[in-house]
Amino acid sequence: MNFKEFKQLVKRADKTHIIERVYHSLLNFKNRREFKDRLKINLRGVKRNKKVYIVRRTADNVGLFSYFETSLGGIAYADKNNMTPVVDLKNLPNTYLEPDEVGKINMWEYYFEQPTNLSLDEAYSSREFVIGRGIPTWPFFNGNVENLDYWRDICAKYINLAPAVIARVQRDKELLFKCKCNGGGGG
Repeated sequence: MNFKEFKQLVKRADKTHIIERVYHSLLNFKNRREFKDRLKINLRGVKRNKKVYIVRRTADNVGLFSYFETSLGGIAYADKNNMTPVVDLKNLPNTYLEPDEVGKINMWEYYFEQPTNLSLDEAYSSREFVIGRGIPTWPFFNGNVENLDYWRDICAKYINLAPAVIARVQRDKELLFKCKCNGGGGG
């Protein structure tokens, strides 16, 4: 196979044009150092030697805080083990999904953004990923006040409310506090 045939083969296989875009972006590098740094990143933007940890919850009859606590613990586990966390509350039945929504909607994304810029689909198509056990296996609080700082830092680093939740909270706040009362009781 000559170069021309190889190029045509790649063009046919590269329906999403990822290879072509990466090739052209690499041509634009000014020096070898930039090119060398680019090689550390795969097409999804995850460092090659960094695994993706897929956080999930296997129980399907628990409350929102249980999903949050399990996800937060999985995110902390990924952080501690130098993995990229992604939350999957899409591919297993859960309290907040109808049976026909399983596999279609990620319940985590109703309330929160993914902990990193990696989507669930990208996580499952990454080169190396680990699927969590799906049960809480780490001490969350246990009455130890020193742990609160650790969990607050994990939340600050990885937990962001979904834009729809922020908009809803803002709207409800405006409705609740629009009354300019004189402290007297009514309005």
